[in-house]
Amino acid sequence: MKKTLDVWRGFINEAEEEIFEVKMEVSFPNTRDIELETLYNLLRAIPAVTRVNAEKSQKKATNIYINLEIKINQYLFGTKSPMQYIKYVLIPNIYKYTKSAGPDYRPNVIPQSVRLVPKQKK
Repeated sequence: MKKTLDVWRGFINEAEEEIFEVKMEVSFPNTRDIELETLYNLLRAIPAVTRVNAEKSQKKATNIYINLEIKINQYLFGTKSPMQYIKYVLIPNIYKYTKSAGPDYRPNVIPQSVRLVPKQKK
């Protein structure tokens, strides 16, 4: 029995999770009043997203720009490559999940700002 458990423990290794970090900039019209915690909760509802954080925000004449740092777990998005996940799952779901919260939380993702930081071992 002990030998069987040792074999199974070899398959379960939570310390070896592969985390990818996606950095992107989003903008909101200056007239909207958003709370970052609500935005974080909406983004955490997206499959495979584990953590969301805002690095800095800038307020300009017409828009508010927020740099988001989103961490995703590779084991939760299956056989897709990280860039496929970002293009076909993450960005469409950002629009989908924030739409349900109302027009105030619908961001404009700036495509040139989306970048993938190399994977880290946790």
